[in-house]
Amino acid sequence: MSGAEAALVVSLIAAIIAIVDKSQQLLEAAKDAHGLPEVFRHTAESLPIVNGILHKVKELQDQAVKHLAQSHDPSAQQAIEQTSKNVNPILTICEENAQALHDIFKKVLPGDDASRLQRYRKAVRTVLPGRKRKVEELMKEIMQKLQLLHEHHYFESAVDAAQLQVVIEQMSKLPPSLEEDENPQYTHSGSGSINVNPGSGVQRNYNHSGGSGKQFNADKMIFGGGGSDSD
Repeated sequence: MSGAEAALVVSLIAAIIAIVDKSQQLLEAAKDAHGLPEVFRHTAESLPIVNGILHKVKELQDQAVKHLAQSHDPSAQQAIEQTSKNVNPILTICEENAQALHDIFKKVLPGDDASRLQRYRKAVRTVLPGRKRKVEELMKEIMQKLQLLHEHHYFESAVDAAQLQVVIEQMSKLPPSLEEDENPQYTHSGSGSINVNPGSGVQRNYNHSGGSGKQFNADKMIFGGGGSDSD
């Protein structure tokens, strides 16, 4: 058996560790999180925990690769390769989120503290186009995915699932780094009205301008109007 899956997982873990190391360096260089939501400080405290788990997981995976090269037991080889195949998607998501976090930190932390929050708002919209992900969402998903490794017997000793759960719960209690209306689903520019009812129930809107107006009744409706209405 080639051990390709097991070797790929080693490379993937190493890549995540390298990204997390760079993020820690950025946070340490910034020295504080002035001008930023509290979750940034909590993330800075949590990254070493994530890094420690990743190093332990990599050590076990390195041992698995060596065992594959030396073992002549087909069942043991198959078990290692299957486990590697199963954890690959978990670690791939961790890598994606770790990279997104690093990109946010790289855009937000350097420079003037006073403009950090504005840079963060912009970064959230750009680091994952089409997927507006806040720092706490990215960090919690990384830790939740690492928790899943605990379910694979081979990595059980490397992952303290209870410790990760405590950190996740602490982060969940923090105020959101961005309010929902700072990350809107609907936008409107120009003059006129915008009427939105994405849920259930009847919405009645009366838009009046210049002595004339229109009334709309609908179960579900989305209107973005510009300019004034005329008869």
